[in-house]
Amino acid sequence: MEYYGRKEELNILESKYQSAKFEFGYLYGQRRIGKTSLIEMFRKNHKSIILFATDSEDIKIRESFCNQLADQTGIQGFYSDWDSFLKVIGDYFGEEKGIVVIDEYPNILLTRDGKRKKTDFVSKLQKAIDYQYKYQQFTLLLTGSNVTFMEKEIKDTKAPLYERHTFQLQLFKFNWDEALIPLKKIDNYEKAKIIALTNTYPLYLSLIDDNLNFDENLNNLFYSRESVFIDDPNKLFTSAIVESGFYASILDSIANGINTISAIAERLKTETGKVSKYMDELMKASVVRKKTVFMSSRQTYYVINDPMLAFYYRFIRDNVEMIKLGYGKLIRKKQENAIDDFIHHYFENECIEYLSYLNKKGQLLDLYYDLS
Repeated sequence: MEYYGRKEELNILESKYQSAKFEFGYLYGQRRIGKTSLIEMFRKNHKSIILFATDSEDIKIRESFCNQLADQTGIQGFYSDWDSFLKVIGDYFGEEKGIVVIDEYPNILLTRDGKRKKTDFVSKLQKAIDYQYKYQQFTLLLTGSNVTFMEKEIKDTKAPLYERHTFQLQLFKFNWDEALIPLKKIDNYEKAKIIALTNTYPLYLSLIDDNLNFDENLNNLFYSRESVFIDDPNKLFTSAIVESGFYASILDSIANGINTISAIAERLKTETGKVSKYMDELMKASVVRKKTVFMSSRQTYYVINDPMLAFYYRFIRDNVEMIKLGYGKLIRKKQENAIDDFIHHYFENECIEYLSYLNKKGQLLDLYYDLS
């Protein structure tokens, strides 16, 4: 697949690579935002190592890292502690420029439920930076999809790595000009509907076939038996917390128009306090946002930020098995009017985002700080 967009981010990373000193940075952003593609472009034609951290115990992660290191460099052996492993990384580059990526860094430190793991990885990495890496010229990147954790790690004055990083880069959705690149063959009306649905997320745009119209693409995304979002709906989850049951129940409620704390609590037969607690976590993860009723600052409700995720909960989740049996087109036809209303609603959001895009480029009559 052709890579496009992210020119600014690539330039930032390349400038760090060209630096005459050791560079250490954090690269983070929601799932499906394009971190992997950006890293692969950055690594292209550069000496590099990429280590994928899985959700495992400390010794299993180190064992996995040793295997990955052997596959990529030919350096064989299992290192019984992080000191030895991290030293080998530095020795491999010596005085050369290069790139080391530790992908999904939070998996080294956190369990799936957010508890800290027993590991000395961070303190050993600090030691490696202070006594070896800072005298070298390679670039070290720690990446992660857990935005809340990554930002906390960067700002935590008590963390071993505090103020050792030389840069940080958060990835957001594509800008409008980037999002339109893969839609060149599609007419403007169809293009507007696709943008409203994909919300300029790189993963979603990569799945659009610009030889097809909006309805045909929608069928491929959601209503065909082989649709990626039917077989693996986790690809829609821009945050890991969405995968657990109660969060999913909240999102299902919001997608179906039950969008206040009290109404959700009533539907789920639980206390409003519990819903509020879970809703706060969804907002921290940027999965949902709070809005106020027009002309009333006291009346609030919640919306799902990602239209594709909202679409899944609104139209697909309860129909997955029927779609797998081949009833997708019939289900799609039955939902036609509701889908049109859904797209029109989210298109309003895209209009606001487009104004924000113009605002950042200085193309409005004045500089506006709130266009919501």
